[in-house]
Amino acid sequence: MKKMVWVVFFMLLAFLLPADQPDISGMLRPFQWLEAALKTDNEALFRTHWQPAGYMENLLGTEEFSGHDIFIQWKANGWYFKPDSSKLQQDGRGGPYILYCDIWSWDQNASVGEVWALPVYVQEKKIWTILAVSSDYQAIVYLSRQVPLMGKQ
Repeated sequence: MKKMVWVVFFMLLAFLLPADQPDISGMLRPFQWLEAALKTDNEALFRTHWQPAGYMENLLGTEEFSGHDIFIQWKANGWYFKPDSSKLQQDGRGGPYILYCDIWSWDQNASVGEVWALPVYVQEKKIWTILAVSSDYQAIVYLSRQVPLMGKQ
């Protein structure tokens, strides 16, 4: 009887939870590659895990940086992204996701700042990439609202 109660409980729980929960491990994977690219001075690898539009230009219209600028500055300073999935946010309409990251220093083995990243899922390739990064949460929220939701135009 006890087993039956647990089975029913988990079936109900699965029914009540949204089916479109993010693939957290997939969303975090680009950050592992970005760290490796910064450590090895491999800009091609860094660029591979970034959306082309956000890599070459600042999409935020603020004093933030493009992906290319981040690669140059962070490599020179020995910094990398250290994402915290417990602080994952949404833009208020069901996606895209906004991910908090510490800016981590290899030399100091400590956080030297913080940013919000906008990872986007590329359906055709079935991978997560980074569209933009900002220290201004509201700027990232604004940009996230410009990204169409999957299946909605």
